[in-house]
Amino acid sequence: KADNLVIQGCTIGEIQNHGITNHLAYHPAGTEPRLKNLVIKDNKVYNTCLENPKKSGQGISVAADGFLVSGNEVWGCKDIGIDIWLGATHGEVVDNWVHDNAMGMYVDGARYVRIHRNRMNANRRTGLTVSSEDPAFTTRHIWIFNNLSYDHTAGDGMSMWDNSGIGATDVLFANNTLLNNRSTFTFFGRGNTAELMNNLGYATGLATYDESARSSYAMHDNLWLTSPTGFVSASGKDFRLTSSSPAINKGKALPVLRDDLGNTYAISTDYQGLGRAVSAAPDAGAYELQ
Repeated sequence: KADNLVIQGCTIGEIQNHGITNHLAYHPAGTEPRLKNLVIKDNKVYNTCLENPKKSGQGISVAADGFLVSGNEVWGCKDIGIDIWLGATHGEVVDNWVHDNAMGMYVDGARYVRIHRNRMNANRRTGLTVSSEDPAFTTRHIWIFNNLSYDHTAGDGMSMWDNSGIGATDVLFANNTLLNNRSTFTFFGRGNTAELMNNLGYATGLATYDESARSSYAMHDNLWLTSPTGFVSASGKDFRLTSSSPAINKGKALPVLRDDLGNTYAISTDYQGLGRAVSAAPDAGAYELQ
């Protein structure tokens, strides 16, 4: 049994299948991961899944109990940039840059995961997707906040889908900035539940697109723009707010997050790690005007 592993400062590229992964061949379906306390930090992973005929695989793939995926750059992957899957629990995905992959980030079969301060851009299908593919590993309590997802011109900023019939449940999308995507949010499958609040989006198509069934989405205090205005430089990818931005004071205080171990996480900072609600109310999107 291998626990307490750190993979840091590596450059991994031109790989036929996965870049960095903890293998699950001896992980029985429906049981907790055997590997605990995994850190994958400050790596560069590129051009993976090159010889996989199905183009299925990941730049970084994690299924551990207690994990940190931080400060990585992942690009050029024929499938998923960062994949959190099949029993992954009690983890954090923060400060990563995931770009020019088939898909940016994918969450499937995970629980109690915080995903924040990540930058996802120019992936072909979507910036981030939350799914529930395997009935043995239910997806729940996934918290996605203070992220940037932009320039998915043929895809979606963020999405949910399910083909297990169980659905991904108790998902929070909050204070994300999503610009120049075909759709800001899309929803497919059955049995999903999510709350969307304080998000700031501009889509070239629809703000939200929903083909799901038996699903429930609480959407409030989001701001869908009709043009990419109110930013320091939208064309220059500087999505900090200007003093005239319509996103100012448009949000509400976020709930305190709680996991099944008794830990609590208060979301009091923005994408830059600076304080929220410096005026009357928090701003919509990933940045708070300082």
